[in-house]
Amino acid sequence: MKRQFLDNFYHPIFEVQSGFNIGWDIAGIDETQIESLLRKPWTLDNLTFSDRIWRDKDQLVNELQTQLTQGLITGTPSNVLINNLADKLNTSKSNAARLVMTESAAIVAIAKEAVYRELEVELIRILATLDKKTSEICRKMDGIVIRIDDYKVGVTVPPFHPWCRSTTVPHFDDNVGQRAARDEGGKTYYVPNEMKYPEWKKTFVDGGDKSNLQEMDSTLKSFTEKVDSISGITPGYREVLIQRFNNGTNKAKEVFNRFVPNNSVSTGTAKGAWYSPREKRIHMNFVNDLSNKRGSGTTFFHEQGHLIDYANRASSEHISALDSTLNLDYNNLIRNTMRTAGTKRKTDAYRILGEVMRGEDRELLSSVSDILHGLSSTGNTSKIKGYYGHWDKGYWKSILPSTEAFAHLFEAQFDPARLAVLQQYFPETIKKFDDILGGLIQ
Repeated sequence: MKRQFLDNFYHPIFEVQSGFNIGWDIAGIDETQIESLLRKPWTLDNLTFSDRIWRDKDQLVNELQTQLTQGLITGTPSNVLINNLADKLNTSKSNAARLVMTESAAIVAIAKEAVYRELEVELIRILATLDKKTSEICRKMDGIVIRIDDYKVGVTVPPFHPWCRSTTVPHFDDNVGQRAARDEGGKTYYVPNEMKYPEWKKTFVDGGDKSNLQEMDSTLKSFTEKVDSISGITPGYREVLIQRFNNGTNKAKEVFNRFVPNNSVSTGTAKGAWYSPREKRIHMNFVNDLSNKRGSGTTFFHEQGHLIDYANRASSEHISALDSTLNLDYNNLIRNTMRTAGTKRKTDAYRILGEVMRGEDRELLSSVSDILHGLSSTGNTSKIKGYYGHWDKGYWKSILPSTEAFAHLFEAQFDPARLAVLQQYFPETIKKFDDILGGLIQ
């Protein structure tokens, strides 16, 4: 059935693009999610929520399968899927919305299990949304930690009910940090990660003491408003982004809030992520970024760097400025590597740097690896071959290394460890980028 669907969906697209002699991106298919759509229902009684809404189950299953599967492939927004389903099945939008959002949440949860297992995550924590709408079951499950072997959608992990907003995040014994909660007056506070729903209710609903809590500042509040405007952001991913933003430099935070608009990202199931200058919009997969080996949330801030770069090109010469310092740092790096290795051959320096980029710190060095990949490129190949890089043939013919560097440098503003590594390899570029950020907010 999966092969038949894929053939019948992709082949007409191929014919249309061939006929027009043009091509455009189609969001890649997440095989795990496709298979999840075609498998048996996931609830305890082997009934989907859909069974309880419509009597004509055959029509429902066929239409739901088509709408959700095509939506996953094309990255269609949830509101469009809801309207389509409501129109075709002649039911209310509230029924269609409940079905689409709940079944979609289940599909994401099934896909996340595969991600957790692939990354060998052993413990999973349930994370409920902290507000007055939280259901009774989600209140009880909030903060509970389960083993991956006990992972069962609808039973031990959300969704636990229609319209469920709870999610899951990896749990480690040394988990520390804060998440955000809002009181009845609209003020937002930091709360400890270990605060569970009953304690939250006592503090924020029943008028409890907030003297030990810190109210969220205006900069972070502006950021969270921008994040909340993006469709598909789960509570767990939202928490990751907020924590990463909190670690950011003051200049980078201000630049983000000034130039990143609301609803700046479209989520889908494609494995890659990219910024479209034509659409002025980012396309990415939130589930993938949540389990990102380079750090949860890294891709989000990287792509926002591209957005900010393109938003300022007409009024700034920052790319040419970065080109100059990048080449200066690159040439110094090659010379210093040759001197340390006691060699007069640049090829030895290329090999040594490539080995370092492929070593045990390759995730932390991913930005350095990609930038070196671009700086050492001769068009179709690169002299420094690290673990991370843009491997598409001819990529560096059309993209300047400084373009990718801008995004990497911006992403690092929210990751102190990554910023320190870039400082080590590109000291003059780091200084120049700090000047660029300052110029953008003057």
